[in-house]
Amino acid sequence: MNTQNKSVEKFLQSTCKFISTEERAKDIQDELRDHVSSYIEEFTQEGMEYEEATNMALKQMGDPDVLSEIYKSESNKSKRLFKSFLIGITLLLYVGAEIVDTYISNSNVFISALFVIVMTLCYGYFIFDLIKTHKKDCELSKKEPIFYIQSYKRPTWYEQMAKYIQYFFMASIILTLVAFLIDFNEIPKNEILKEALRTLILSKSYLIMVILFSVLNPKNSNNIVYTDGILTLMSFIPFSNVCGYRWTKEHVKGKVCHTLELKLKKKSKFSNNNAGIKVSSYQINLIEEMFRSRSIEQMRYF
Repeated sequence: MNTQNKSVEKFLQSTCKFISTEERAKDIQDELRDHVSSYIEEFTQEGMEYEEATNMALKQMGDPDVLSEIYKSESNKSKRLFKSFLIGITLLLYVGAEIVDTYISNSNVFISALFVIVMTLCYGYFIFDLIKTHKKDCELSKKEPIFYIQSYKRPTWYEQMAKYIQYFFMASIILTLVAFLIDFNEIPKNEILKEALRTLILSKSYLIMVILFSVLNPKNSNNIVYTDGILTLMSFIPFSNVCGYRWTKEHVKGKVCHTLELKLKKKSKFSNNNAGIKVSSYQINLIEEMFRSRSIEQMRYF
């Protein structure tokens, strides 16, 4: 690659440093590359040397730092708040259904209360995670990020599995309601309310699973690199807490998808901050250089 082409590629990379997906970055770079090529062709036809025409074309395109702000992907703030809301609604659904079920079936109140406490702690774990990370995001928003880790829209095996599980539970909700409607005429009148509540409680269980798999699915979340760490949807990972990293890859629809996994010195009891981060193949060298500059070594095994 000659010096002029390197200048163009550096301009394109700087312009797309705040893009969160490989596909969108490629589309923007292709569009900008066509504009640069048009300018270069125009200036060379006017008699300029290719190097001078390239420099002039890049000046015509503008400051890449300004353009990067124009093309900047949205942050995770609204996603976190929405997912916190969904988890809260899910918790209320569970508690309400448990109270109704205890009343209908005359279950042991102590056992029901124990289940409610356990579920509240489990759901609280996610809400705590999201609120803590949201506060950190607001704090970091005053600083300039270095770049966004570009992911890709192609789903990995666990994202695909999560989607199929959601479909399964949504189908279960429909079948449960259909079965209730089919048997409706055979239910004694004094039992209709009780059976309707039981059907809703069962449907609620399936609905909770749909919501949880939606919340836990990392697809479409942005991972942002700052000077002192990486901000993900669910957590902030300080570089001081990272002692190693490794790459895993899988083939999805004929293409190789890379996932970054981090080895942490200290794992949080609340955060899932060592979860894999999908990374565009175009950014692997950039991320490896980032870790080398911080004396973080690549590992084969954790």
